[in-house]
Amino acid sequence: MSFLSSRILWVCVIILTVFAVAVLYFHFGTPWGYISYKNQFQTYLEEKYGEDFIIHKHTFDMLHSSTYHAYAFPKNNPEFIFYVGQNTRTLEIEDAYHYELWNQQAKKEISPVIAEVYPNLINYSVVIQDFQAPERTNNQELPDYKEMVVLGIDISVDIFISKENEEEELRKIYSLLTALKDKGVKVGHFGIGFQNKTIQLEASMVESMNKFGNLKDQLIDYR
Repeated sequence: MSFLSSRILWVCVIILTVFAVAVLYFHFGTPWGYISYKNQFQTYLEEKYGEDFIIHKHTFDMLHSSTYHAYAFPKNNPEFIFYVGQNTRTLEIEDAYHYELWNQQAKKEISPVIAEVYPNLINYSVVIQDFQAPERTNNQELPDYKEMVVLGIDISVDIFISKENEEEELRKIYSLLTALKDKGVKVGHFGIGFQNKTIQLEASMVESMNKFGNLKDQLIDYR
């Protein structure tokens, strides 16, 4: 191998090495930072919740204050995965354990209620829309979701609204809203889509809905 060829090879190796290091840094940060924050995240969670956690899917966000982020799950419950990482403004460690717990609680309780009214629905979503007391997510206390969150509920059903079935479908919606209210569920948004019409209700409308006839004014055609 000639001197020139050897030199070109070394230049290529150096360029590839620098590129690989840059890629690794962009995604994972420094090795010491990666290890340090992985340990910090684990200690933070174990001290806050009093149980053992596994940290995985560790990432580094160079574009937002060079912060470290990861996902975690309790050692005895690997299906319960939640976010833990640095706040991009304060750089302090925060987590979404409460959010995921309340989200699971809400879906577990509300899904059967929806399925009972609409056994053949196309799709639905139950999501946390807002926190009633955000500061309470900063401690170990884990109250029931109904004390803490406002939900957004959206449903899609394969039903065409006609004069013949309109009243029946409005009664279904009213029975569902009543069931949610009886359970103490706080709804910030409720939406249901039919083949040709939709109803979209905000919190105040859900709260004030006291008879199924009031829903008729909210039933509108798709545009």
